[in-house]
Amino acid sequence: MGGPNTPGNIGVRVVQAAEVHIENCWIGRFTSHAIEFNPSSGAEGFINDVTAVSNGGSAVSVVNNSRVSVNRLNSYTNGEGVFVRGNSIATVRDSTAVGGSVGFGANTSPAAVLNLENSVTTHNANGILVAGGATVRVSNSMIVSNVTNGLNNGGGGSVIISLQGNSLTGNPTDGVFSSKVIKQ
Repeated sequence: MGGPNTPGNIGVRVVQAAEVHIENCWIGRFTSHAIEFNPSSGAEGFINDVTAVSNGGSAVSVVNNSRVSVNRLNSYTNGEGVFVRGNSIATVRDSTAVGGSVGFGANTSPAAVLNLENSVTTHNANGILVAGGATVRVSNSMIVSNVTNGLNNGGGGSVIISLQGNSLTGNPTDGVFSSKVIKQ
């Protein structure tokens, strides 16, 4: 999908569905998001083995009462890797976000939650960004060599929680986790 002659500004836009699977594809060069998961009444999304390249917005944008599972996403030079806004939850595993404004993040609402497992954020302005009371939980992931911040907590009651096993180093400002939870 995508390319220099493709019309439109969003690669895949989900606006009404109960369940959507997006698998084994390349989505690139859109002016906004590669995938915008924004169903009118909430839905489940499953994104597996997707490469998103040079999109102006997020590789995966999750909004509006959505629940999304992302596995093996390769996000290169997008605005953001995976970003959760509003009353939505995304769980991301085995994924990479490189060369954007934000690797992974959540904002807008205390109900915005991002769970991140076994993933890498590098060469972004901000490795992980959280604001507006949102929550990000991180486990067994690398937040390294970002341009400005490893962890950026914009406040408003937002938290970035370490579930342990993370590498947070080599960023001009590494930042700190809001708390750490011991694995059981």
